[in-house]
Amino acid sequence: MTNTEKPSTTVEKSSSDRLQLILACSLFMLICLLMCHLTWEVTDPGGNLNVTFATLRAEGLQKQAHFLQSNVVTPFVNSDLYTLSDQLEEKVPKFVPFRGNMGKVTRVVWAVRNEIQAQTGRRTRYVVAEKPPRYKRDYYPGDDFYVRGIFKLAEKKRPVIIFLDCDRVPKNIIDLFILHLGKATPGEYLVLATSDKNWTVPPGLGGPPGLSKPLHIPTLPTIKERRKLIEACSSAWPEQPGEEILYVMANRTAALLHREKSVEQEVGTLCKLAFRNGLELHEKGRRGGEKKIDGGEISVSLKNWEDALASIISKEQSSADSG
Repeated sequence: MTNTEKPSTTVEKSSSDRLQLILACSLFMLICLLMCHLTWEVTDPGGNLNVTFATLRAEGLQKQAHFLQSNVVTPFVNSDLYTLSDQLEEKVPKFVPFRGNMGKVTRVVWAVRNEIQAQTGRRTRYVVAEKPPRYKRDYYPGDDFYVRGIFKLAEKKRPVIIFLDCDRVPKNIIDLFILHLGKATPGEYLVLATSDKNWTVPPGLGGPPGLSKPLHIPTLPTIKERRKLIEACSSAWPEQPGEEILYVMANRTAALLHREKSVEQEVGTLCKLAFRNGLELHEKGRRGGEKKIDGGEISVSLKNWEDALASIISKEQSSADSG
């Protein structure tokens, strides 16, 4: 009886092993199938769709808006034309580096995306590249897997714009983005990358030579902050500027935002010139016998301020013309 039971046990064990093997193979195939279809989070993260280059210019980023229009948006939306002239790799950018405050850079990225959509008349696919919220090595399926998924998103006439924060995304993922981007066709993918630190742009990505170093996006004083600067630099005057002057000049000092010098330095120069204009006007009106100037009699008018601002701007234009 015992001899007849042993073969039965052997058969059952063999059958059980085969079943486990089949289940294991099925599970493996299911995992592979899921991995082939999984991608990075590709839902549109939103953003302000009303921010354009006109918005940036109004905020004092005239030079940055002009640079991005000429070197990024125009060649990117016209990539088909550069393909015909065999200048695709040379003219059409795939990687645009930024440096500056994250909030300011984000608005610039929105503007680039919105301008591309407006000028092509088609919606782009927008991805903010971030590491998965539950980044656990024990069950993390692989960095290259997620990045590869993003580089399968491009559709005909619908480019993919990727925002890459190099201060938050792990370095190995950044390296993978660069690797896949190097193989991508210009005009299909555009990575807008930022860091608040000084950093080096990865080589070998092509595009206009002006994109070889990060474009600095400065944090510019708001109108309220510019008003406080004017109040501070004129606080020692015998007669401080009135409400009208503060209101008008806080608005008009927007013309100083795009200059090479800091706004604080420019407003300081503006105050000195305005006071000098008021002093010269007072000196012209003095009577010949008077020697000592009474500071309380010096009044800096709105015109004195406006002339001072015009002097600064015209000096910049003259320097630009001579350069």
